[in-house]
Amino acid sequence: MKLSKFPYLVQKEIFAEMNNQDSFSFSFISKKMRQLIKSTQSERLKSISFINYKRSQVKTAIVGIVFKNGEEEDVLVLDERSATVAGKLIDFLYIDTHTFRHPLFASFHTRNKEYAIRCFHNCFLYIFGDSVKYQWFENCYKTPIPQLQNVSSFITLLNIGLRDDDMDMVETFFSSSPIPKWVKVTNVTEETELSPESKFYQAESVTVDKIDQTAPAALRYFHGRLAFLKCCSCKALDLIEFINRWKSGEAYQKLEYLQFRISHLECKIAKFPENKILSSTGAKRIDSTKKPPTHILPKLYDYYDQNRNTEPITSHAYVVRASDNRVASVQFQPNTFLFGVWDKTEEEFLKMIE
Repeated sequence: MKLSKFPYLVQKEIFAEMNNQDSFSFSFISKKMRQLIKSTQSERLKSISFINYKRSQVKTAIVGIVFKNGEEEDVLVLDERSATVAGKLIDFLYIDTHTFRHPLFASFHTRNKEYAIRCFHNCFLYIFGDSVKYQWFENCYKTPIPQLQNVSSFITLLNIGLRDDDMDMVETFFSSSPIPKWVKVTNVTEETELSPESKFYQAESVTVDKIDQTAPAALRYFHGRLAFLKCCSCKALDLIEFINRWKSGEAYQKLEYLQFRISHLECKIAKFPENKILSSTGAKRIDSTKKPPTHILPKLYDYYDQNRNTEPITSHAYVVRASDNRVASVQFQPNTFLFGVWDKTEEEFLKMIE
């Protein structure tokens, strides 16, 4: 039976009766079939917001669709194998039980991995274009993320550095993958930090959880927008250097927000030497009788955190960048240092004060 022989309205009705898994499976057949799906299923396609690639195992990734109402559905499993796949570039397998309809399995040899994944991604690009966002979620550093058009990567690496060869693999992972949009790493020690040139520091948002006494290297080498750092202790000189490098325009040109939290091992509250840091960086103060503006930004993503926004900064202390007169609010809490950059000059910033 050839769908192309049926009238357009019949074709449209046939696809309307298909579930999402079947509809996407047909899109992999040919360009003509993708054109047919695109033209007959416009309303269904408009209900989709994201195409997500999620690594489930080292050599397996699941492709899912996320609808505008928040519901998710897996439609494809990308299965990399070291053995030959029946003499084919890509082998397809349906698994249908009485209780559950599994996504379509697409198996391919390791040497054909890049080609196979790119083929499927190009199908999605043809159907959706830029009407959806494409995201790759990664939790394993043993396999680099493929270089795919319009895909943002979100990386979570837990307990890195527990084996001697971990960091070599992590370095290779970041150097072979595209620059990530969001990265979270935990259990980092001084011996397991990445090189200053790593793409890790170029991510838009980084979260680093250290388990030793030194400040994370991200405090010095970060090039992105949002940084959430945590370690067991911090020297005042580390924060003084950070603020002065930002003020001079030497570094952190893209930075919008920094949260530096001390997770003290012996006591729950660790105090920053606030006066020393502010005086050493030439910080200015808003009149104590006036109410300063509040700095807050949306986070890019954090599956583990229900707070969608950064921690608000409402502070009388601020610093000014020499190169463009931009302002950053500076706030100290018992165990947290907050730094929020405004997209405003000092003159514009002062007009916001009540």
